[in-house]
Amino acid sequence: MVAGIIFQMASLAVFVGLFMEFLRRAELRSFTREQKYMVAATTFSVALILARSVYRTIELLQGWFGFLINHEDYFIALDGALMVCAVGVFNFAHPAWLLYDEKDAPTGKRNKKKLAVDDEKDMASQQHEGEGEAGIIAAAELGDGRNTAVDGASRFQWSVEQQNSSLQSSKVADGTGK
Repeated sequence: MVAGIIFQMASLAVFVGLFMEFLRRAELRSFTREQKYMVAATTFSVALILARSVYRTIELLQGWFGFLINHEDYFIALDGALMVCAVGVFNFAHPAWLLYDEKDAPTGKRNKKKLAVDDEKDMASQQHEGEGEAGIIAAAELGDGRNTAVDGASRFQWSVEQQNSSLQSSKVADGTGK
């Protein structure tokens, strides 16, 4: 168990080093206000997790009959409370609120209409799955972003085939076709 908590501390130290390098390269002053809140929340959370890891390492090094492991008050304050705060900070600095523009965020009152439109497009594109190239083109016509997978020649060919099939069906209805 001691090896596991020490491995956790080492992994966290690597994360802290990489996070600091990221912040150095990204130049914190170029961040938006929301991104600065996210960095602050992440830093706060990591600091609390690191403090908990130190406590847990000392606790486990003392053994099963050590002082810290036999006193619940320390466990509650230095393990439970630190983890509640480390996770709880993201209730106030939620990544979905801070890292997305309002128009792109998956939640929010203003986006309900956008979500409904996206759901309709997803359902329509699922109906066209398995129909080969024509299904991809039909889904692309719906605007779900898959049109980049279809080149112009295929789209033109599909359009001509659709016009020919409608022409044939109208001739049959008129009685002039087969």
